[in-house]
Amino acid sequence: MAKVIGDIMFPGGKYIKDGEEKTRWLKCGVLLETEKGMRLKLESMPVGIAPGEGWFSIFEKRDEAPKAVRPVPTEGAAGDGDIPF
Repeated sequence: MAKVIGDIMFPGGKYIKDGEEKTRWLKCGVLLETEKGMRLKLESMPVGIAPGEGWFSIFEKRDEAPKAVRPVPTEGAAGDGDIPF
């Protein structure tokens, strides 16, 4: 049975938090350890990169990725059956 041992990440840009520049990382896949050796499973590929310019990094597997939060529509908001135009 394969065991996930790392996340394959790609730098997706920079942002500023608390006055410090940080890297925004995009998860593109996982690194697996199998009975036949190490395997790389890519689930997505970044676009718009010049050949030879993109470097992936492997980070220790996180227990759980952060989940997106969806706002709950309020009464009268778009999505309640009425088209707002």
